[in-house]
Amino acid sequence: MVHAYSTYDIVSSNLCDPNVKQYSGYIKVDQHSNLFFWFFESRNNPQTSPLTLWLNGGPGASSMIGIFQEVGPCRSLVGGTDVEVFPESWNQVSNLLFIDQPVGAGFSYGNKNISTTDQSSQNLYIFLQRFFEKFPEYSKMNFHIFGESFGGHYIPSLARLIDENNNLINSKKLTAIPINLQSIGVGNGMVDPKIIYDSYPDFIEYNSYGPLLSPNDIATMKSNLAGCDLSIDKCYKTQNTNDCQQAEITCIDFSSNYNKTGLSVYDVRSKADVSNDYMIYLEKPKVMTAIGAQKTFTDLSFSIEDNFLIDGDYIQSRKEDVEYLLYRGFPVLLYYGDADYIC
Repeated sequence: MVHAYSTYDIVSSNLCDPNVKQYSGYIKVDQHSNLFFWFFESRNNPQTSPLTLWLNGGPGASSMIGIFQEVGPCRSLVGGTDVEVFPESWNQVSNLLFIDQPVGAGFSYGNKNISTTDQSSQNLYIFLQRFFEKFPEYSKMNFHIFGESFGGHYIPSLARLIDENNNLINSKKLTAIPINLQSIGVGNGMVDPKIIYDSYPDFIEYNSYGPLLSPNDIATMKSNLAGCDLSIDKCYKTQNTNDCQQAEITCIDFSSNYNKTGLSVYDVRSKADVSNDYMIYLEKPKVMTAIGAQKTFTDLSFSIEDNFLIDGDYIQSRKEDVEYLLYRGFPVLLYYGDADYIC
């Protein structure tokens, strides 16, 4: 396929996991969008290992979080002075691909505003097509999509698009590289916001570590849940942007009662959040040069988050995409931490 502009700006470094083949840099999905990625081969039998795409959520969160704080090959040292290899990384058994998306997240850049999950999926599908054009040796591998948080929107949507396009390819209605989708998984995923918001009072009262608020605060939260539910129902019925924005405001305000606890939203056992020392590491000029990064790192883009809120996409459910995938026979893993409040 011929592109009218330079599609690839890719380097190969030996950072993070120096003993595996890796690529990082940019793939241009259109003239306005340059998506940053970092790919690591599996530590064991990369040719026969699967390929796993990891997506963080937000919306607007960088998937570099996935590298340095979750499933990736390395962890930052204190103060971000350097990194050390993480022996339990998922690239023990799988090739790993981390993508900063939409445009504006992490190291990705461009002047195209993405404000819906469907737009994100279309861009990711183009990215994957161009990644496999550049690296055909990875195109036939078993392909899995995992991630967390707002990945509960991104991942079912992208997986469904891949499967639908595979069907079009098979019926000669689309010329593209088939993607060998095998499964998806989402940790603490915002798949269906109504289910999530309905669970918050019960989690605060009955989680594994004891009630997190006073009985009065829990009772107030339960009584306020009805307003959140009604506003979501109205949004889903009318699909009016203003109604969906109002549902977002109502439900986010409802869930923020947790802030009275003073505890981390990611770990109810602690008041401290996870260290962001990895950001100091990624801001080092020599690191940016080595991985081909061309803009200042943004761990969470609030402008992207605002775009999704303004468009009303944040509150939408992707339950139908999960149902589609299950009906089509794909395994779907939804996993939730017993000490993790937020989705």
